[in-house]
Amino acid sequence: MEVTTHTPNDVKLMKTVATTEVNSNFAALIDAAQSGPVTIEKKGHPVAVILSHEEFQSYEQLKLESLQRDLWNGILQANNGELLDGEEAFQALMLSVCCMEQEMWKAP
Repeated sequence: MEVTTHTPNDVKLMKTVATTEVNSNFAALIDAAQSGPVTIEKKGHPVAVILSHEEFQSYEQLKLESLQRDLWNGILQANNGELLDGEEAFQALMLSVCCMEQEMWKAP
């Protein structure tokens, strides 16, 4: 099994394996995922990530906390009269989506 290790955005080491290696080495990939995420690439492009169950639970908890924080901030803004009409909210959403897309498509 050929596994390469790299640092995306200098954050932490991540193992990468080609899809052609997955079936024959799945048990080894699961073992490798216990020490960090394993990216699966197809034709040189990332298509999936294998995480340990513990890391997946941490990710889900972070998503929940973020959603709760956003909801709480929205309630506070509403209580303070800081509401947006539908058009303003849509424009803010579109700007946010545009910024996320630009970040996604930046060259590594």
